[in-house]
Amino acid sequence: MNRRRIWAIAHKEVLHILRDPRTLAILVVVPLLLLVLFGYAIDLDVDEVRLVVTDYDRSPESRSVVSVLERTGYFTVTAEIDEHRTADEALHRKRADAIIQFDPGFAAAVLRGEQAPVQVVLDGADPLAGAASLGLIEASLQAAAEQLAETPTRPPLQLVARALYNPQLDSSLFLVPGLMAMILVITAVVSIALAVVREKETGTIEQIAVSPLAAGELIIGKCLPYAGVSLAVAGLILALGYLLFGIGIAGSPVALAAATLAFLFACLGLGLLVSTIARTQQVAFMLAVLTTYLPSFLLSGFVFPIRNMPVPIQIVTHLVPARYYLEAVRRVMIKGTGFEAVAIQVAVLVLFAAVTIGTAALRLRYRWRAQ
Repeated sequence: MNRRRIWAIAHKEVLHILRDPRTLAILVVVPLLLLVLFGYAIDLDVDEVRLVVTDYDRSPESRSVVSVLERTGYFTVTAEIDEHRTADEALHRKRADAIIQFDPGFAAAVLRGEQAPVQVVLDGADPLAGAASLGLIEASLQAAAEQLAETPTRPPLQLVARALYNPQLDSSLFLVPGLMAMILVITAVVSIALAVVREKETGTIEQIAVSPLAAGELIIGKCLPYAGVSLAVAGLILALGYLLFGIGIAGSPVALAAATLAFLFACLGLGLLVSTIARTQQVAFMLAVLTTYLPSFLLSGFVFPIRNMPVPIQIVTHLVPARYYLEAVRRVMIKGTGFEAVAIQVAVLVLFAAVTIGTAALRLRYRWRAQ
């Protein structure tokens, strides 16, 4: 083996890397980004459970239980409500994570040494957080029981728990709707980005630039086939989710369709933006994964709760379209809501699609004029 030839090849590759700062940046940024996200932003622990208290007993014993829960540091009482419907609405709108209820006669049962029921209602739409919250509540009630019971061997508190929207806390009911977002990102963002960049690599983009075809016409013509494929994939996911896991659409199909269309065009806009930056399909694929798939997987609430992330990361999540789509699709499919409950999410996705597609069209038109 000749050392000179080896060093010559290595020197050439170093110069190639330095002359391609985009690839170098991706190689450096991706590991650092993953390190920050997994080590700093991603937290599966439940550090705070927001409680709504419905106390129909209004006794020192019931207030003592709530006080014990608050002293643990894991629970924050956000409201005290006397109506079931209002308390359930707090869960529905994600203003609380659980409801703790004391029925009339709670204190009398405690004083008689009988097991006094404490009802807990959880938000089962997120089974991971719901199970963690239930575990914290159960442990804290045991501590409260020791304070109330005459003998530690006979705790007077009986936990009666139920979960709204997902009584069995089935994780598939939570994950399958979220998979629609992940798969749409792949089929829409990556496919449209590679399709446009392929025109650059083959040289046909220059021929298109001198043709009567406008930038908007090219974008629409490129997007329509992939939009159709992505919608077909979304329909297939819904069908398989129902056949394999029994997951149906509890709410309005119109609301789900509107959210899916808005998210799809937001993804196509992102793919078009990537295609105006990348020069090769390899770079386009890496940029698409870095700027869309990874944020969608890590920062959308697909697996990791957003409210457990640090505040700066929570602010960044507002720039991830998948966050709004996941909020909308889970409200419709799991909680059974209509369009009015997801109107804000749909509006944000439409705005995001308009901005990204418009920016991509302007960049493409500018490059055509430059040629």
